[in-house]
Amino acid sequence: GVSQYSEGALSQPSRGRPLLQCMQRKERVHVSLILFPHAGGNASAYDGWADAFPPTFELWAVHLPGRAARSGERAYTSAAELCEEMLSQLGEHGLLSAPLAFFGHSFGALVAYETARLMQSRDLQLPVSLLLSSHGAPSECLPLAQRELSTRNDTALFRMLRTWGYPTSELKDVSPDVLTQLLAPLRADLALREHIVCTLSSSPTVEPLRTCVHVFGGDRDRSVEPVELARWREHFVPPALMHDADERTGFSVVLLPGGHFYAWKLEASEDDEEVTTSRTALVDAVRNRITLALAARPPSLLVGQSLSTPAPHMHERVLAWAERTPGATALIHERGELTYAQLAEEARLLACWFVAHGAAPSISVASLLEHRYEFLVAQLAAGLAAAAF
Repeated sequence: GVSQYSEGALSQPSRGRPLLQCMQRKERVHVSLILFPHAGGNASAYDGWADAFPPTFELWAVHLPGRAARSGERAYTSAAELCEEMLSQLGEHGLLSAPLAFFGHSFGALVAYETARLMQSRDLQLPVSLLLSSHGAPSECLPLAQRELSTRNDTALFRMLRTWGYPTSELKDVSPDVLTQLLAPLRADLALREHIVCTLSSSPTVEPLRTCVHVFGGDRDRSVEPVELARWREHFVPPALMHDADERTGFSVVLLPGGHFYAWKLEASEDDEEVTTSRTALVDAVRNRITLALAARPPSLLVGQSLSTPAPHMHERVLAWAERTPGATALIHERGELTYAQLAEEARLLACWFVAHGAAPSISVASLLEHRYEFLVAQLAAGLAAAAF
């Protein structure tokens, strides 16, 4: 694989290469998943991910300047500049008008969150789901041991890297000058991280994001505690028309076996089996939560229409009633009754299955059922999946 470190010459101000790299082009795309790497990392951190997702998922990786193939380009010095460029490139690729999801690991989680905050401030369609890994919520200042890392000398920074589980074997025998060059992109990212957390933790109010968020971490990560992961809940509210903010739709925290890089094999000494198990579990969870988030929202929200737009379709009307009167009786059948909340939940789960098996606006869903309540559930689910029934 590509080295996680690369010469970080910052003398050239130009940025000639794109920030976003498509990992594998897809013909029929239901959702674009944007992958944000850790501090000092690059797009190669997500090599192999595209093969683990259905053909309806198109994956794009963020490749920041100052490293690997972009080693001669100037690193970003402000979060605002980076997020503005992210929005610009998302727009250039036509990704702002279609369903999006963000996944960010460590420093990448903060960048994903800041990009989504900028999108909300511009009244742009938000990602259907934010998936954040191995970074605590920016509710409080960084722990004392992690403050001003970007300004520490190379030896102190090297020790901290080992504590976090960063790959350090390739840095042991290099000269001091080369080490300084290799650590340059990492320092730039750490400086951005410190600025973002300091700004947000000192702000009296930070508007919550109106989308789903799911948080992941390693159960042996010494750099972030589970309680810090759980604090992300304070920064989000469930989207409108989503009645239950439970682990399938609104918010969840999942701990997987491993340290800070629980799903990445960065050192030869790491346990192959454990990393593979955690990576498989992570990718499965990311895929399933995005699929559920897509199924939980009516198509009008997925194409950027306003919530105030009239909802002429039956599935949208049912979701609206489930929001207003979740406990009211929606239908009576031979085995009992279903409330609007229960009916909406059954439809969402079936819609998730439809989407996972290729349902799309250009696809028809046919059913062969008796005159039972399941027929109505199937009809609602097809609508939620944006397919024709």
